[in-house]
Amino acid sequence: LKRTFGNPGSIHSFGQEAISLLDQARQNFSKTLGVGFRDVIFTASATEANNLAVRGIAEEYRKTNPTGGRVIISAIEHDSVGIPARALSHMGFEVIEIKPNKQGVISVSDVAASLTSDTILVSVMLGNNEIGTLQPLPKISSLIREFKSSQSLTKGPKQNQKAACRWPLLHSDASQCLQFMDCSPQATGADLITLSSQKIYGPKGAGALILPEKFRGLISPLITGGHQEWGLRAGTENVPTIAGFSAALSYVYTDREKEAIHIAKLRHQLWFGIKKIFPRALINGIPPVSKTQLANGDSLPHILNIRFPGIPSDELITALDMQGVAVSAGAACAMRSPDPSSTLLAMGLSEQVAKESIRFSLGRPTTEQEIPATIRILQSSLKKLAN
Repeated sequence: LKRTFGNPGSIHSFGQEAISLLDQARQNFSKTLGVGFRDVIFTASATEANNLAVRGIAEEYRKTNPTGGRVIISAIEHDSVGIPARALSHMGFEVIEIKPNKQGVISVSDVAASLTSDTILVSVMLGNNEIGTLQPLPKISSLIREFKSSQSLTKGPKQNQKAACRWPLLHSDASQCLQFMDCSPQATGADLITLSSQKIYGPKGAGALILPEKFRGLISPLITGGHQEWGLRAGTENVPTIAGFSAALSYVYTDREKEAIHIAKLRHQLWFGIKKIFPRALINGIPPVSKTQLANGDSLPHILNIRFPGIPSDELITALDMQGVAVSAGAACAMRSPDPSSTLLAMGLSEQVAKESIRFSLGRPTTEQEIPATIRILQSSLKKLAN
């Protein structure tokens, strides 16, 4: 902020210092995720990156197909995917929402049944922000590749190569997963990937869309008026924030597997401690199998969404907050809404269940000493509310 304050679009020395820092950040993402330097599009947030993916692809498609096409999303997407996707229905697009099972996992066969020749986009988040469930993204990716290949065979030979590079594209919001998992296109199978700075202890106000250069012609910019970010995101880049995003990536990515195991152990200690003081507690999502077995690979290690039957979540959240324990109900972006969690409702749970559920989020700063302390505070709060 003090030393590198130049505009990265300027040719003077101050500007060159800024563009150098920006290039270093982009190169770090490129190397870490195994993508091209020009495949990294910086945005102001993951919300913006999701909008760019969903709306940008739809708007580009409409240029040659005014009647629209089909867009498939999971019914538990973050609002920054769900709301813009549903809005496309007013533009002539058919929007299909795949509902998950009771544990929050969507079926690959349901995705397969929804694919049509005019499907342009499938958007499925890698890990859910409320319940932590991981989706079978590599299997969905394989399904889409096979579908595109079969579609190419139905076209003439001259069209095959062009068709194979086109629709549908697979987009995934991996914001919750970057600090614990390999979120590269090679590992996930996704064509477009959304990432968030604040989810990996970086500064707020930075996100990224990983977009291979070969797909760039299939997406329109949402913000115009400049040539920044290869023409896909106009506006002077926020260099300090992007540099912080890059530093956070380096911080979390090298020991992500070790930290995932450590945090999963804390999560298990918290869960079994809660079961001891409140046996009727239930997990929304995929429950741990035992005290010693870690997550079975189908759930993120840091999220624990629990129902406390008979206890209103809003009252419990307030009671815990007054004693220094911060929890939530639903997504952070919807915390001021009185409506129950749309994710839990999409899983087939009732409004009552949703209104009795809260989410515990653990992280690298969480200590082993905080787990029993949290359980003691929770126990006293539950007793007061039960009476």
